[in-house]
Amino acid sequence: MGEFRKQHVLRLWGPLLANRYTGNTARRRRGSIYVLVLGTTMIVAVLGLAALTRVRIQRLQTDSGNDMRNAQAYAKVALDMAWHRVQNDSSWRTKMANGTWSTDQVIGDGYYSFTATDPIDGNLTNSAVHPVVIVGVGKSGNSIQKLQMELRALRPGIRCLEPMIHADNKLKFDGGTVTSNRMVSANSDAEVKNNAQAYTDAEAAGSIKTGSGGVWYGTTTTTGAWPRSLPNTASLYSYYTANGTTINYNDLPTWDENLIDNPGAEDSSISISPWYAVSCVASSTDWQKKSGARSFGMAFRDSTGDYLAQDVTSKLESGVAYYTEAQVRTFTNNDVFYTVKLKVVSSGSGTQIFDLTSTDKTNDSWKKISGTQTITWTGTLTQAELYVHSSSSTQWYYVDDVVMQIDAAPSDVKVIHRKVLSPASNPFGSGVKNAQGIYVLDCGGNKISIRNSRIIGTLILLNQHENGSEIAGSLNWAPAVISADPMTTNLPVLLSNKRLNLFFTNTALDEGLRNANFNPTGTPYNDSQDSDKSDSYPSLLNGVIYTEKDVEIQNSPTITGVLVGDNDITATNSTLNLKYDSTYYERNAPPGFQAAVTYYVVPGSYRQVVN
Repeated sequence: MGEFRKQHVLRLWGPLLANRYTGNTARRRRGSIYVLVLGTTMIVAVLGLAALTRVRIQRLQTDSGNDMRNAQAYAKVALDMAWHRVQNDSSWRTKMANGTWSTDQVIGDGYYSFTATDPIDGNLTNSAVHPVVIVGVGKSGNSIQKLQMELRALRPGIRCLEPMIHADNKLKFDGGTVTSNRMVSANSDAEVKNNAQAYTDAEAAGSIKTGSGGVWYGTTTTTGAWPRSLPNTASLYSYYTANGTTINYNDLPTWDENLIDNPGAEDSSISISPWYAVSCVASSTDWQKKSGARSFGMAFRDSTGDYLAQDVTSKLESGVAYYTEAQVRTFTNNDVFYTVKLKVVSSGSGTQIFDLTSTDKTNDSWKKISGTQTITWTGTLTQAELYVHSSSSTQWYYVDDVVMQIDAAPSDVKVIHRKVLSPASNPFGSGVKNAQGIYVLDCGGNKISIRNSRIIGTLILLNQHENGSEIAGSLNWAPAVISADPMTTNLPVLLSNKRLNLFFTNTALDEGLRNANFNPTGTPYNDSQDSDKSDSYPSLLNGVIYTEKDVEIQNSPTITGVLVGDNDITATNSTLNLKYDSTYYERNAPPGFQAAVTYYVVPGSYRQVVN
């Protein structure tokens, strides 16, 4: 018996024990001893019962703790099994929606099960890219434990989107330089020649070739899984044609269009609009005409500053050569010299006068005056006035058939030139806009030039004539939608079924030089929109570019995204700057370029669920 117990017994029974020394009778002594023994026995029994109760409680606590730990382990197994199903069963969403794995499955001395929910709309089966919250349940004894994790989708691209440039046949750098932060590849050969300098890694299913001073400065290899897969052209355009807006080819202006409105006074028998007379009288007359039914007649002139004029401020761009001609004659047979002039007023260069044509003499017979002049200014153009100047201060004269057009422009090419095409802007035809910025342009075998414009959208360019069509000048071009989130439909920048001639440069798209506002209301750039002409934009194509045919590259283009050609890709004497965007291949490929959806566990989403 411990010291504590001894002291407790003495406190309770000490008085009885003391009777042995007070002269009590023997019978009394015997009674006291009996009581002492009985009391001690009772204490021992109580202490024993307490010890048994403590052991039982400890055992119950141990069993409960074991059950909880087992249930937690089984809940973890449930999540592991759910993740296995996601990775290996293509119909997992349907089965989870139907509760296929929500019933208890035996494991060890307990059970596991799991369920899933769509936190977006509660429907597991209506979207392959909605996130999924999976709850795993573990049971052991009387313990139930729950753990959850969230899965999110990735919509990776097919393998042609893995390199910066991929040619289904041959890839060739013929002179010039190419710089890329991502490998380039070909399903056949990749070659540098004629002193081409390629600062990029390269892969080819055929051979890596070097010739005539060409150098690969990156790692080159012919190993790997070949060929790289490309889009199925039979279904590639289905999403875009279903969701796109058609631009009629015939609604586009021609490259050599006459910039002069009502050039021969034929628009109206009484109005000369948009022409106007400065300090004199101008009329549309049928008395004299070079062609058609009418011409412009100038009368009541008092100085050489009295003339026929038209405002062409919105028609011009700086640094461009223009060809101009006009038919002129005097009212009588007096010899008079005529010149078509242009007054240009800009914020940087002030007022300038350009002679657009030669200065020639005529009398009462028609004379054609013509010439070519490069028009330049700095800053913002505020006025451009074309007028017919006469050396006589008083002589009346006639004007007919005035022409002003870009010099040497081909006559059979339609253009997207100095335009803004976006979800908020369609300058062609009836101007129907597309909320996703998807526009479909079928050229019907004709030529097109896309130049000096800003496009925020996806252009489906079909059936353009392969010789004479081009993407040139300065361009700022990106899709209306660029997103790494698979729940948003990521869009390419350009798809074509014919050869693409990428001849654009890295010269900035300058509003002042191009005399156009490229960030109007509704089409901001970096969240900025205005009505002035003082901004500048980098020249580049940003997004997925694809053609079923060849790609020919010249000049100094910058491409940010991925370029894919379903045949040959050739860069000739180009300074080619390539910047890869992994979004399209790793996270969210555009329609037509998508591989199977994959999933990942959201970091930080793994946690215990408390009911």
